[in-house]
Amino acid sequence: MSQPAEILKHQFSKSLGLPWMDILPSSRLDEILEEEVISYRSRVYSPIVTLWAMLYQALSADKSLSNTVKCITTWLTAAGVQPPSSDTGAYSKARGRLPESVLQR
Repeated sequence: MSQPAEILKHQFSKSLGLPWMDILPSSRLDEILEEEVISYRSRVYSPIVTLWAMLYQALSADKSLSNTVKCITTWLTAAGVQPPSSDTGAYSKARGRLPESVLQR
């Protein structure tokens, strides 16, 4: 039988919705950003969307940027939000804007 972590990894990587929204709510990341004195503009790839995308990418069998952007686009469309372009540039830049100190917390 598979290890629980592998089962969760498989379930998370196959989920259309981002299952960690309940585990890592945006309110918690907002607290961390405030404590770290980090501000950001309103963008499609906000820090929380970027972090959720990074988690998806890490757990996915297909770790490509394009696969991750496709997942986020599908999720945002289902949520009624204008999705980003399928170009991976915006997501790549958003990952670079997310401070390592936030990821460590």
